[in-house]
Amino acid sequence: MKTFKTLPTNEEFFKKYAMLVPTLNILGYLAQVVSALTEIGVIFLLIFSSLANFFPAVAFPVAVVGCVIGTAFIEVGLRKFTPYSVRAILYNRFQGLDRIMSIFVLAACLLLLGASGFLSFKGSKTIIEAVAPPPATITTASADSTASTAKAETMEQYRADSIGIASRYEAQAHALKTSGTSAIAAEKIELRNIEAKERATGQLFGTQKRGARKRIADLEANRDAQLAQLEANKAAELANLTDERKSATQRIEADHSARKDSVTTYNNSAIQQTDNQVKTYGNGLAWFTVVCLIVFILSVALNEVHAKGSGIEEVPQPNQYQFTESITAEFLNAASERINYNLRSSIRRWADKTPEPLEPKMPAVLYDLADTALRRRKIAPPPTPNSTPTQALFQIPPGLLTKRGSQNIAPNAGGQVEADFYQNTVFSLIRQAEKATPDAKKALELSALDVIGMYLNKPASSPEANDFFQRCKAYHDGKGENPFTLQRTIIHGFNKPENAGNTRKCNHCEKPYIYGHHKQKYCTEACRIAAFEARKGKKLFKSDFKKHEA
Repeated sequence: MKTFKTLPTNEEFFKKYAMLVPTLNILGYLAQVVSALTEIGVIFLLIFSSLANFFPAVAFPVAVVGCVIGTAFIEVGLRKFTPYSVRAILYNRFQGLDRIMSIFVLAACLLLLGASGFLSFKGSKTIIEAVAPPPATITTASADSTASTAKAETMEQYRADSIGIASRYEAQAHALKTSGTSAIAAEKIELRNIEAKERATGQLFGTQKRGARKRIADLEANRDAQLAQLEANKAAELANLTDERKSATQRIEADHSARKDSVTTYNNSAIQQTDNQVKTYGNGLAWFTVVCLIVFILSVALNEVHAKGSGIEEVPQPNQYQFTESITAEFLNAASERINYNLRSSIRRWADKTPEPLEPKMPAVLYDLADTALRRRKIAPPPTPNSTPTQALFQIPPGLLTKRGSQNIAPNAGGQVEADFYQNTVFSLIRQAEKATPDAKKALELSALDVIGMYLNKPASSPEANDFFQRCKAYHDGKGENPFTLQRTIIHGFNKPENAGNTRKCNHCEKPYIYGHHKQKYCTEACRIAAFEARKGKKLFKSDFKKHEA
């Protein structure tokens, strides 16, 4: 919506501060820029740190979009609500409905100011911590390396000294064993010589033998004692060497601990120094943002005071777009109307092409066979050599389908049920014959002739039965009338005398007739078809007839 400002009515007051107002406006926008930068930083850090652990792939773009939207929400709201809050106080808009509007405007302005101040003040320290360089600390890698090298050298020297001591004592023990073994071997030779001398002379030299054995035992004891002494000396020397290694290791570890303590003290000092700098800069930036927020409030307030003192008013210029629905609503309405029009037009065209409902289907025929005697049928003779297996399967020999009491057959409308049975059977055989093989077709046609002969009470091979069959085929092909509507017979065994008195008028020709069931409305099939064509105003085609027959 466009707006314009009226000319000042108090030109003297206007001229006094006319040059100050532009500067105030610039300061207000600059203050908002500073606040927006701190708000963007802290909102970005909050969103990014919250999403980085769970959704690292989208954490950065979501944080960028979120900080921009959040900052725009606060700053745009302050730019609009702050002037209206100042005007509410200057113009004392606390009467009537102005009171409600002023209260809500002031509340929204205070909330936005609080959010901006809190984020700017707290976020300044967070931003400084994020952008501040890390403290210049040193690691204990050098001290650890020196200690590890010294320990390795000490261990290597210990191994070398241990091997030297063990080798030296091993050589001494070997020399001692060799000399002792030689002396013992000489005494044993002497003993064997004495024993040989006894065997040669037959004399006994027991004293000499005992002396030799005693010398051998003394030599062995002396050798073992000297070996034991060597082992004791070796163990003592190795123990001293181990103690020296432990002492050296302790000195190395003590020196390593002293170096690590020195590194830790230096690092703590560097970290403390960096923390103090971050705290100082963070507090400075935080208070600077507070000053910027105060400058923004003062710039807006002084601008409104100058406008009121000068008699300048902001007047809106609405147009028709402000009083019509939004672009989105208008687009959605247009799309909805277009979709409704297209869909309803398609439904209407489909409905116009939909034919009227079909007539109700005739109910199924029920046959009462309680008083009907069983018919007997003779087995057909085996097929002749000239006949085919298909003929033997489908053909019903003429004369086998006979009716009892044929001498009592007379035309009567009360045989409607029986006539429908014969009619359905004949037309079913004709339909089967259309789709059958030539041999099967001939057999089915012979079966149809047998049924027609039984219906007419004439032989199946008679001209009347053949003519009736040809008319049935013509009617099935849509030519001529149904022959069964012109011929009705009654089978004596199926006659129901109680229906003879059930008469009513035909709904088409209005002639009386005896109905076969309670839903029958027309006397003949011709009347039913004529009534249908008169009611529908169109010709009953073969497809409609077949649907009805089905």
